[in-house]
Amino acid sequence: MTGALPWFGGPGSNYATHAIATLAARLRAEPESFALAHALGWNLTKHALAIYAGTPPPPGWQHVGGAALQRWVDALPHPPVVEEASGRGTIEAYTIVHGRDGGPERGAVIGRLGDGRRFLAVVRAERAVLEAMEREEQIGRAGRVSPVGGVNRYDPA
Repeated sequence: MTGALPWFGGPGSNYATHAIATLAARLRAEPESFALAHALGWNLTKHALAIYAGTPPPPGWQHVGGAALQRWVDALPHPPVVEEASGRGTIEAYTIVHGRDGGPERGAVIGRLGDGRRFLAVVRAERAVLEAMEREEQIGRAGRVSPVGGVNRYDPA
């Protein structure tokens, strides 16, 4: 079940509750079923997911997460993040943001330098570069990163 700006309502119009109410009715009719509700809102940048079941789990509802889970996550090994990155960098994650005209407008990269440190950078805002990054997968690709005016810039060339 889904609901959001493209399907129904507008920002703050309670569209997700309508989807959840519909799922509740369906799950009551088929208690052995599971359901996924997805909502997408505001400027198509906010995502929400919820999984529902027609019957409670065998051990009952349990609270998970909290402070203990966060301590466990914080204790996991993670690379240091460098504020001013310079040199060859490999992309670990990236996104291309589109403007109102539908075309790519800017991009951002999370990557690793050769010494293992992580960096955040913006992509050179040239339409051809951004379109090329959309056509082919960029994870694992190397490029150059350099600090320019207090911002790390990534150049895939």
